[in-house]
Amino acid sequence: MVDQEILKELISILKSNRCPLEKIDAETRIEDLELDSVGLTKVLMDLEDHFSILVTDQTWVKWQDLGEVVEYISNYRKEFGQMNLTEM
Repeated sequence: MVDQEILKELISILKSNRCPLEKIDAETRIEDLELDSVGLTKVLMDLEDHFSILVTDQTWVKWQDLGEVVEYISNYRKEFGQMNLTEM
């Protein structure tokens, strides 16, 4: 089951980065977000800042849809807690 609170925050980040899609949900595919490499980099940086997580290149290239992003964030929080990145 997708964490709806994380999904809501993720959608807010996408919209603040001018994602042009009208409807965004857990099934939205990454490729459908219409983000160029600069836009995707900005979104990833915003995810790291907002959720206090680290996203490696090896991780994000595996994501197919937003449900997988939410799952990653949720699992990251379970494993590492909600620490500040400066604590690492």
